[in-house]
Amino acid sequence: MKVVLFLLGCLAGVGFACSTSHGGNVAPLPASVTTSPRAEAARNDIPLIHVFVALCDNVNQGIVPVSASLGNGDNPNSNLYWGAAFGVKTFFKKNKDWELVATTPNPQAAILERLVFK
Repeated sequence: MKVVLFLLGCLAGVGFACSTSHGGNVAPLPASVTTSPRAEAARNDIPLIHVFVALCDNVNQGIVPVSASLGNGDNPNSNLYWGAAFGVKTFFKKNKDWELVATTPNPQAAILERLVFK
């Protein structure tokens, strides 16, 4: 079984959010939210997981302050939650079970880096 994992580093935030393309534990939208029928998307043969990582930020979060480089929400490469020794990006890049497929720097204004692993 193959799994594709998208990791998206965000500018700054408070926590983590995950979803799967196969529904997983994600609740469906209430009927009142949708006003018109929508076409069903084709099912993937490979589970697809999106992970949004909110970066550690000493200035904008109510966290215990960390060093300036670890707590800089504008620098994902050294950020505690993304590029540091135990950050999400570093963890997956060092893990032999995951292969880095693509890297996209600044795909959107609020996203500093996007990684795709399989």
